[in-house]
Amino acid sequence: MSRRTIALAIAGVVVALAVIGSLIAYAFSGDDPKDKKKDEGKGGPGTAVSGSPSPGSSPKTGETGATSGKGGTGTGSADGGPGSQPSQGQSPGGQQGQSQGQGSGSGGPGTGLPDGYAKVTDLGFHFSMAMPSGFKVTGIAGENSGAIYSRDGGFPRIQVDYTASPGNDARAAWAEAVAGTASGSTNYRTIRIDATEYNGYPTVADWEFEREQKGIKVRVLNRGFKVDAKHGYAIMISCAADQWDAPECTTMRNTAYQTFQPLG
Repeated sequence: MSRRTIALAIAGVVVALAVIGSLIAYAFSGDDPKDKKKDEGKGGPGTAVSGSPSPGSSPKTGETGATSGKGGTGTGSADGGPGSQPSQGQSPGGQQGQSQGQGSGSGGPGTGLPDGYAKVTDLGFHFSMAMPSGFKVTGIAGENSGAIYSRDGGFPRIQVDYTASPGNDARAAWAEAVAGTASGSTNYRTIRIDATEYNGYPTVADWEFEREQKGIKVRVLNRGFKVDAKHGYAIMISCAADQWDAPECTTMRNTAYQTFQPLG
């Protein structure tokens, strides 16, 4: 047998093994391909208002959404305990960054917070916010563009994205991101995209939609806004659609938007 024939045979075996390995990995992953695209893809609903949104691109981990300004790794926890640390990234200045988000206190009389809530400070992504106790970082959005907070990686969840290069039209940024998000989602449906008022910020827009994630019909409210020339954010609240108006999701949604503070 010639060397060329042997080489071709070896190459064929390598390709076959690679394909088999991929199929095995997929079979045991338990993820729908579109769920993986949403959870590991870049652009779309997790994108803080950026000067150049890229709805069709795809992030490495977490929810959809990446921004041009990258925060450090989010490690906050709403009960003061350690959060997970899915990845390590670069700060907007290009330096290795790690947020040291910490929960402080708990809700109840005298705190101004609902019972069972605690303040989270995430220095890597430049914000503080009250979240349900037990929430911790369970994913990193985009290429370290934001942190996903939840109890166990499911729903309800809060995602906060940050960019150091915000654009000037939040509603236009969301409208541009719809096509990419719809193509990468299962049963996506836009509910509304509206410019709105929030804390006196110069441009704010709410993007509300439904889609299926991890086999669950989910409803999402994603508020994108520019604070100033160096701070743009998106706060994305996701709950099971049939729980959207239930007390848990309603309180979480209202508290997140009422207590959000930009940092740094």
